[in-house]
Amino acid sequence: MTYLAVDAAIAKSTALTRSRLRNAANLTREKRQDREIPLLSLSVRHGLRYRGEGGLGRQAPSADSLANYWVVQPGDVIVNPMWLLEGSVGVSALWGAVSPAYRVYRPCSGTDGRFLAYLLGSSPYIQQYQLLIRGLTTFDRAIGREDLDDIPVALPELEEQRGVADFLDRQTTRIDHLMELRGHQVEQAKLARSAAMIETFFGSDHQQVRLSAVAAVSHGRQRSPEHESGPFMTPYIRSANVKDGLITTDDVKEMNFNPAERAQYGLRVGDVLVTEAAGSAEAIGASAIWRGEIDGPVCFQNHVLRLRPSTPLWANEYLYWWARASYAAGAMRVYATGANILNLGSESIKAMMVPARSPDEQSDCVQLCEARVGHLDDVATATAGHRQLLAERRAALITAAVTGQFDPTTSRGVA
Repeated sequence: MTYLAVDAAIAKSTALTRSRLRNAANLTREKRQDREIPLLSLSVRHGLRYRGEGGLGRQAPSADSLANYWVVQPGDVIVNPMWLLEGSVGVSALWGAVSPAYRVYRPCSGTDGRFLAYLLGSSPYIQQYQLLIRGLTTFDRAIGREDLDDIPVALPELEEQRGVADFLDRQTTRIDHLMELRGHQVEQAKLARSAAMIETFFGSDHQQVRLSAVAAVSHGRQRSPEHESGPFMTPYIRSANVKDGLITTDDVKEMNFNPAERAQYGLRVGDVLVTEAAGSAEAIGASAIWRGEIDGPVCFQNHVLRLRPSTPLWANEYLYWWARASYAAGAMRVYATGANILNLGSESIKAMMVPARSPDEQSDCVQLCEARVGHLDDVATATAGHRQLLAERRAALITAAVTGQFDPTTSRGVA
């Protein structure tokens, strides 16, 4: 087995002692059995925590499986082989037990567990995991035990490992705090955006009319095996493609729509698309406007509703912003029906009320929405970009520190 990504990274420093993971830490397999040992869970964001903290461990394990949980001691390095691509590795400060799907490594006498965890979660190792992964989905993909045990590691002297780990603990804590702050700021901008749409659309007193009086509401066509091939294969928009204010085209499927069906189910620039049913209640009613993102004929599936003004007195853009404001206010979910799976049917959305404005008032409302929401979108985008830069800097800092590219004792860290 070759480890090109890792070898290329550790080859840059000749001061490190090279070995294999199996020589730096022992894979422990001590079972919990029937002992009363608290359960732990590993997450990329929070590391090792007691199950139940921060929303972890909502699905309780069966009594039979608890006996097979691995015992964890403070200082052990825990790896989730199914989520290593996301950097799911951490050192435990707790005594407890973890799922048998995890692997527990106990550092040898010359290895600092914190340093080893940073090393195994660094960018060159994540790149290497991409080459070692087996399986197709997040439920069956994993790094084989032998592949991971044999992965090269390069370690400085123990005291230097501890110095690097201390430095990274301080710096990553600082960066994580900034990232969390930026995340809160993004969420605040999104909340302000929703409030701006609701206030602009529904904050003044206007007569209300039913949507059915001003727009034609249509269902798309249902998928079926008979339409999977044919002479008129046509891309179609499904609920997964419709987000709040956005139509994604990176995963568009095709069905056979003959010319008559293209006329019935085809999209025109300006059509407003609303998700009728989605994977979660929060996604029901997400709305976007079709702006011809794909050239040529494009149709839509039955879980998407198409809104078209039935009279020139009503503007497409006005209905688009009405749909987004209604979604932001939670009105779409209120009108959805169903016991286990909510569904926003065409009859339900037709009964929803639309503020009746003149064409000039509609134009003013649209312009105000575009200005207010556009500004808040820019704020959210810029803040999210800053957060991403922090994440990239964090990863680069860890990689540089654990591969000997700089001396943390002489570095000022992150500005």
